[in-house]
Parts: sequence; C-alpha cells; structure tokens
Amino acid sequence: MDFSEKELAKFDFTISLVLLFNPKLVPKVPKPSESDFQDTKLLFYYPEDLVKPEEKRNQVGLIEGSYHFWDIFSSSPNNENSNQANGFQIIYLEDYIHILKEVENDFWLFLVIKPVLTGITLKSIENEYLNLQSFSYSENCFNEENCKKFLGHFYQTFFLFHGSFGSYFSIDNNCMNTNFNTMMRDYVKNYLLLNSNSGQILNILKYDFTGVNYSPIDKKKFLSMQYLINILQSIEKKLEHFALFYSGYLIFSTFDQKDLQLLYDYFYVSNNSCEIDLGKIMNKFEKINFEERENSTIYGILNKPIGFPNGYLYGPLNLGDSKNVNGNKNDELVVFSPIISIFDPNKKMVIKHNLFTFFDKNLLLLMTCDINVSIEKSKFLDLQVAINTNSEKLSQNLEKQLLKIANQNETYRMIYFNSMNLALKLSNKISIPTLDFETLKFIDDIKTELEKNNKLFVCFKKSMNYWIYGLKGNSRIVAFLIPGNVSFQKVEEEKDEIIKFFFSNIFI
Repeated sequence: MDFSEKELAKFDFTISLVLLFNPKLVPKVPKPSESDFQDTKLLFYYPEDLVKPEEKRNQVGLIEGSYHFWDIFSSSPNNENSNQANGFQIIYLEDYIHILKEVENDFWLFLVIKPVLTGITLKSIENEYLNLQSFSYSENCFNEENCKKFLGHFYQTFFLFHGSFGSYFSIDNNCMNTNFNTMMRDYVKNYLLLNSNSGQILNILKYDFTGVNYSPIDKKKFLSMQYLINILQSIEKKLEHFALFYSGYLIFSTFDQKDLQLLYDYFYVSNNSCEIDLGKIMNKFEKINFEERENSTIYGILNKPIGFPNGYLYGPLNLGDSKNVNGNKNDELVVFSPIISIFDPNKKMVIKHNLFTFFDKNLLLLMTCDINVSIEKSKFLDLQVAINTNSEKLSQNLEKQLLKIANQNETYRMIYFNSMNLALKLSNKISIPTLDFETLKFIDDIKTELEKNNKLFVCFKKSMNYWIYGLKGNSRIVAFLIPGNVSFQKVEEEKDEIIKFFFSNIFI
C-alpha cells in the first residue's frame, strides 16, 4: 500500500458544534415547562444557523443525561482510567467525537469534532488501480488525552483573552450578558482561523506536540537583552511583565509558564505546534475582519500601524503620526490593548493586565501593566525609540547564533519535550510534515504512554521507516528516530551514544 502525504490528514478534524450549558440553572417563570428548563440551561450554541430550538433543547438533555448515565458505571474508586473523572466525558461515534468537560464550577463545555476522512490509493494490480475511499477514522489517532488537551486549549485561550464564563453570567437575569453570544461566536470563528492551515481544519497533534522553542543565547547576548528590559522599565515603571521573542524563539519571560505557552501559541503556532510559523503574525491576523475594537473583548485582532510590520501590534494606533509628543497632540493618541487574564506567580492569583505588543526586525516584545493604572501616552514613543535603538544589534547577534545552529551537521533525529519549563526542541533533520503517518502516530503514542504511566521510563515502537525510541526522566521526554533498516542491537548502541553525548547531565 502506498502511504501518501494525504495520510497526514488522519490527524485533521473540524469543529462541528460548540455548546455551553449550566445544569444547575432553573427558570424563574411560574409553572415552567420542560422546554423552559432546557432553554435556561443552554448558554451558548454554535453554529446557530438553521438549528431549531427543539433540537437545541434535545441536545442539552441528551448531553446531561448521557453524562449522568455513564457516571453510574464509572464512579467506582478502583476505576482509575475512567474518562468520567474530574467532570470529563468522551464518546466516540462513527463519524464524530463528543467531548464534555466541566471547565468551571457548573459551567460545562461540550465540543463535537469531526475527523477528516481521507482516501487511500492502492498500488496497481495487473495494470489496474484500485481507488478505495476510507469512510471511517482511526479512533487511536484521537486518543482521550489529546482530545482533552484540545478542549483545554480552546477554553484556556478564551480565558486568557476574555476571562471566565462565570464573569459574563447575570444572576439577576439568570443568563449570560447580552454581548456574550456575539463575542463567543467571534471567538470560535477566529480560533479556527488562527489555529488551522486552511481556516477550518485543525490538527489534533498540535495539542500534544506543544512547547516553546527556546533561543540559544550566550552570556553576552543575555546581558544585551537584560539591558533592553532594564531601559524599558526605567522609562515606565508601571510595566510589570515582559516576554521577548526572536524569529519565534523565546529569549526572556516573566510570565507564568502556562500563560507564556498560550501567548507563544497565539503569535507563532498555526496548525503544527512543533514548528514555528513566522508568517502567522503577518498573514493570519490580516484575514480577520472586524468593525469595532473593544479593549475587553479582543481575540485575534492586531493593529495595522504606519510602517507595519515594524511598530505596535497592541498599543497606540497613530503613534507614527505623532512625532511631537508635546502639547495637545499627544492627548489625541488612542491606545488599543486587550485585557488579558494571567496568573501572577508573585501574587499567587489571576490578575487582569493590559497587553502591549511591539514587533520590530523579527523581535516580538510583550509588555503588560495592571488595568487599574494608566500610562502616559508620551511614554509609548519613548519606549519605541528605546526598542529601535537597542534591538538592531541584539537582533543581528541572535540571527548569527540561530544560523550557526541551523547549519550544524546533525546525524541524529530527535524530538524533545520538557514539561518542567515547556521547552520543545526538534533536531535539524526532522520536519514534521515530511514524517509518515505511522511514525507520527507512534511518536504520539509513546509520548502519551510515558506521560500517563509513572512507572514507565522506556517505550519503543517500529514503524515502516524508523525505530522510535522514547525515554523519560526528570520531567523530560525524548523520542529518538533511528533508521528502521538497522538491527535492534545497533539501535541500543546508537541510543546510548546519543544519551551520553546530549543528556549526560540534564536528562538521565
């Protein structure tokens, strides 16, 4: 059988339904009917087009009922592998997958995804070709852990830019605020655009092969970066958190790791989380249409300042026209910045900050301040001058360092995940789109097995093209790819040499 590149689509899927409900809500009308109960519980439904109210009510009842029905059989304390644990349920159907989770207290998020079906072409038999269409998907390609990670990413990204679902609920009216439906529908639409290749099709491996690409940096370059941050803080002491990236590589951050991962994903990751999409900032955000900007409800919209792409992506709208910051002209500046909800490691709580973003010469700089403080608009021009003055040399040094590493003649193939600092690394010889389906599937399986089983430290499988050797230690997982035409003894020898050379101090 020929395994074409189309087989990679076995990891692709689309979102068919997004539903949010609260099972504890009851109608406040006298003598409520069954329809009144279901209508009250339903808080959001997507897509809404051509869906009858009766169908929505039935779906809420079926979702709630199926969860409680299966919970009876999965509530045993000895059932450690139950997918009902912690308010979570997944159901595999013939063409769809239903995923349900209580993401906040009494707020349940229900997603229906549809794996993309692909055709398989067989080799010629007696000068004839058999073209068979596959009308089913492999359930193993969409394992429970990856589906759970997808739903988590969908919710956590919403929380980052919009806050909790509960914050939009009106107790007096017993429903969500009037603007929630419009905001949520825009979020779903933009989420699909920013996290896919074609605008609708997502890839489930994106949510497992996650991490942050760290920039290699020596002491001299680190001091140059720290000097820049110190200058910015001296210009505006109200700025609290910073993150600096170059060409998709992390250089410095004061954000909590989980928030950093989401922000990194937001700016640099499209369909494949293992590889940096440098065109995302320039291309994907440009495709999002919008009519109004509202600071508290922004996801997927950037500024388009004069001189784009060099300038504020979030910040002053017309700073380029305001060379003179003296007098009344400065007061006319309009500052556009989304409010994000991030966890502050020092305060040990979730806080709301304004996000300011500057993009210049492949340097992406994130800055935040508390929403209750105000920054003088003239300071933004001072910050811009400071960044432009100090970033060019830093960018040149980092570019040389990255080119040096990219041009290294590596003989090994390796994917490295570090759950402690969320670091992700691919050796130069690996390109995710060029790996065959079977190899990708086995890498995914090995990573999932090593993450779930605390007693498992070594796991390996053999695909048609590679031995995939997985190792775990000290919150790190590494998968080596060794050519499949060598003996297992040779695989063991090569694996030991790689570990000795690369991980003698930091891995095992």
